[in-house]
Amino acid sequence: MATAQLLSREENIARIKVNVSVEDVNRYFKAVYRELAGQISIPGFRKGKVPANVIRQRVGAATITEAVADELKRFVIDVGLDELNLSPRGGDPRWHTEPDPEEDHASEYEFSLPVLPEVTLPDYKQFELSVPVLAVTAEMKENFKRRLVGRFTKLTDKDTAAETGDALKVKFTSTDSETGEATPLAMDELFFRIGDEGNFPGWDEQLTGAQAGDHRDFNFTVPADFTDPRVAGKHVAVSLDVLAVHGLDEPELNAEFIKEHLNLDSMEDFDEYVETMLNRERDHQVRQAKSEMVQQRLAEGMQAEITEDMIGVELDGIIKEYDQQLRQHGSSMDKFLEEQGRTLAEYRESLTGSAVQKIKRFLIVKTVAETENIQATTEDFQRYALYLIQYEGIPPEQVQELLKKPEFIRETTFQILREKVMAHLVDSASFQEEPALDEDGETVAEPVIEASEPVAETAKPEAAEEPADS
Repeated sequence: MATAQLLSREENIARIKVNVSVEDVNRYFKAVYRELAGQISIPGFRKGKVPANVIRQRVGAATITEAVADELKRFVIDVGLDELNLSPRGGDPRWHTEPDPEEDHASEYEFSLPVLPEVTLPDYKQFELSVPVLAVTAEMKENFKRRLVGRFTKLTDKDTAAETGDALKVKFTSTDSETGEATPLAMDELFFRIGDEGNFPGWDEQLTGAQAGDHRDFNFTVPADFTDPRVAGKHVAVSLDVLAVHGLDEPELNAEFIKEHLNLDSMEDFDEYVETMLNRERDHQVRQAKSEMVQQRLAEGMQAEITEDMIGVELDGIIKEYDQQLRQHGSSMDKFLEEQGRTLAEYRESLTGSAVQKIKRFLIVKTVAETENIQATTEDFQRYALYLIQYEGIPPEQVQELLKKPEFIRETTFQILREKVMAHLVDSASFQEEPALDEDGETVAEPVIEASEPVAETAKPEAAEEPADS
């Protein structure tokens, strides 16, 4: 039986010694002989039944030794990581001793490998946090009703410029104006009605006169009371594509309407329905805010050695991803840097804080999942596959192919774990819910951009990405 010993661990490089038993060495020799016996044909022997000494004579002892050495090195790395409870990250092992294996002889290997840091988290079960909660106001109810009517409004395509009252189907992304990093303020498909109360300030002016196929780039300051604290109050650069422009034929919201579309018998029932749906949506937003608070508190109190090489790899990933986004819109990183008047080195430096936060949040998910034995189950993958089929419209056979790809499995596993870890953190910490007030002490209004219909619970895990070197 192989045994492992941690010789040193500096700057997240683990130096490991593994002693491989005679039994393990012989097991790999037998496996190589068995594989070669099935590949070669020798007169007088049935295929797969060629003796080991004959195989050595045919292919050469050096070939067999090399094949066994490759298999043993993989085995040695797995033993070292498993026994010492270490998690590898990007980078190849450096071998200090790698003997040529011999049958009936034990072997000793020594190697160094980049690993994830040891992590100590604050006791989140002792957290006591205050979270602002939006009150369900009359204004929110009226906006909800407008959204509901919008779901059943008939659209007519327009080939002329958009004007007040028209609805534009758009997709957009945004980046932090100071760092250039992509922000969560993005949507693949949004129906934006020009002139609606509650639109982001300035967006009506940007989109009035637009036609299908137009592209708009503009700067914008997200309102300070926006529900997502990651972008609230930030200056962002918006990159928006107009997919379609529509005129609207709105139905009247009356007893006939609610009976036909909601199967409700009276306007009083409808008022209760609105209250229920808004409370559900509000609760969803509050839970997201709680998740963000716990993550931030954990990141601030985390003890972990995040080394320069880890940050460098993460920065490479962030820049590569943003360059790909720029190229999709006909630009490039070089053009962006020229417009910003910055060098690549300066830009990388500005992203360092974001890279560290991304690494920390990955480590939070990994550490909590391991500590609390939170796992991605078969049922979780089935739920996600169903989401892809029902909500993303991906054909079942294509989903089956995706589920065979290791990279897709790895990314989906992390997304599922993140969703479950965030739920665990929110349920474990203590929160004091308080009314959301503005600077004047008034109840904060509802979010500026809302979903086009009430929030629905789907099977989709929250979007999340692993650090590039994990």
